[in-house]
Amino acid sequence: MTIHSELISRTVLNDMFHQFCEQLGGENPASIVQRGRRPKSELAYTLAYFKAFADAESDTSEVKALLGMLHFGMLCAGPDYDIAEVTGFPHGLRCLQNHPSRRGVLGIIVTGDGDQWATAIRNAGLGCPSVQMWGQSCYQEFTRHNLDGLFGRLNPNRPGGTDGYFLENT
Repeated sequence: MTIHSELISRTVLNDMFHQFCEQLGGENPASIVQRGRRPKSELAYTLAYFKAFADAESDTSEVKALLGMLHFGMLCAGPDYDIAEVTGFPHGLRCLQNHPSRRGVLGIIVTGDGDQWATAIRNAGLGCPSVQMWGQSCYQEFTRHNLDGLFGRLNPNRPGGTDGYFLENT
């Protein structure tokens, strides 16, 4: 059995954000982003809007430096002994678990900002096999939403031939 991960929550802007920004600066961040280059992931548009708010002339497709301004929640499930390894690993994310099912499956909700997730996934590559499986599962879920460019590229070949994986900066 493997660990399965699903992105269940993310930062969502208040409906009034664009209007407030337009009142403050005279221009709607969404208009600025639409005129310029856009991020690859729709989930990264929030960061592009933030960047446009700060500087209307900036490259709103390059938002990696703002990753810590997004918050993500992930629902993960797997064998209770594997998930116990994950919850015991010092990943720095908030974690909430439910009760194991009769079949020995345990679910957890894990939340944190983008920088915390990048660090947790990077560090999971150094953990035990269960933690590595969790890190790869979460990374694949971010990839499914085209956010891998913000986190880095997963490389299964650790330098020095040690077990695990590492994230390369992109």
